[in-house]
Amino acid sequence: IRFFAGADQLGMVLLNRAANRLNYDIPMVFAAYGDGKGKNTIPSYEDDPVDISVNEHIHAVGGWPTKYLHRADMVLLVNTPASGVTLEASAPSNNGTVTRQQERFMKKLDYFMQQNKPVAVADIAYGNGADNALVKKLFNEGKAYRIAAYGGWNTAGNTIGFALSQGLLAPRMTEAGKDNLLNIRYLDDWAYQANVRMKVSAELIWPNHWPNSGLNSEQLVAAEKMIAKEMRNTAAPLMTEKTVDEYKFNLPWQRMFEVRVAQK
Repeated sequence: IRFFAGADQLGMVLLNRAANRLNYDIPMVFAAYGDGKGKNTIPSYEDDPVDISVNEHIHAVGGWPTKYLHRADMVLLVNTPASGVTLEASAPSNNGTVTRQQERFMKKLDYFMQQNKPVAVADIAYGNGADNALVKKLFNEGKAYRIAAYGGWNTAGNTIGFALSQGLLAPRMTEAGKDNLLNIRYLDDWAYQANVRMKVSAELIWPNHWPNSGLNSEQLVAAEKMIAKEMRNTAAPLMTEKTVDEYKFNLPWQRMFEVRVAQK
């Protein structure tokens, strides 16, 4: 029995485990981390260093961690903050300014891609949302769809489990299917969680004294209308209007914390 932090990622983890068992696969995964505290980072909402969580997730999907890059079937590249402190994605520091930390992380990504290894990016530099500067670099350098997977949502465990599983399943997916899943993660984890959610809350929910959870039907319509507008304003400059317009956004649980991103 293995214990590790997180629950929302477990459906994807167990689906991956089933796929690996059915195909008699034991994928080998090489993990690498950002500069600074790196693998010793203890993320918000969790109590273990991130490398313990990573190794436990690899075992949970039916894989095996390896220290030898040449033996790896996939690289899991984990974006960690240099300080080892994972602030909320709503923190002022997550303003999209590219620092040496993101530059060096992208050089690591370049190196692993040059080894012809699929790379999944687990973005845990912030809690409950993506690192704006990193996503900006991924799109500006044309790597947003060259990676096998991306995750940057909720807790570190949620992100690690989903990015790992998404990356390992990517070879069994069509290119269009892989890109669709990447789009959903960028729109959810980056555009909504790290940006739009707080903007809509600050400009619509709180000024009207509406609840963050338990919106009534009238409030829900107004919130979803503003979310659709702000999602386009936020994501289109990087993802293009055409791509963003292929998706619809709604609040499935009548609260601001989660958005459902689905193709129209």
